[in-house]
Amino acid sequence: MDGRHDTEEWGSIDAGSWLAQRGWEQIRTWHEPIAGRRIPLAGVLGAVVATAVNVGVLLAARRWLGVPADEPVLSMTVVIVATCGAVLVGSLVLAVLGQTQARPFTVFRRVAAIAFLVACAAAVLLYLGWLPRLGPISSVELYVVVGMNTVTAVTCVAFLTTMPRGRSYRGGF
Repeated sequence: MDGRHDTEEWGSIDAGSWLAQRGWEQIRTWHEPIAGRRIPLAGVLGAVVATAVNVGVLLAARRWLGVPADEPVLSMTVVIVATCGAVLVGSLVLAVLGQTQARPFTVFRRVAAIAFLVACAAAVLLYLGWLPRLGPISSVELYVVVGMNTVTAVTCVAFLTTMPRGRSYRGGF
């Protein structure tokens, strides 16, 4: 090849068969390979990171925003258990999706977005005082809860969609 793109060489065949003629393996884009063995490690690391960040957000909110320490929704125990539980459920959902779906990461991101919206809707219902047995929270507390929901969702998606991703290598050199 002399550096030019001949229409004879480039225009007559598609890129997949051109790569196949030269010994490159074609990567199928409709399937997302998943390494199921890495899901528990990704879940544990995601839970540790999300819990650490949420505890930091809670302590910062108590110190600088005046969030009371006796608020039952924002107690340290509830924050730790809810964060670890959410990441554990996310790990289980990804494991099930990995066995049943061709594109488990795409579906998982959609499920995580829906779960995030449901969690934020629950926080708004708590703010409005519509949840029984729990008193209403202030707007600052609502922002803290939604911020912690955001941290949990982003951390869960980040860890569970990058670490368990299967590696596919191309041929060539």
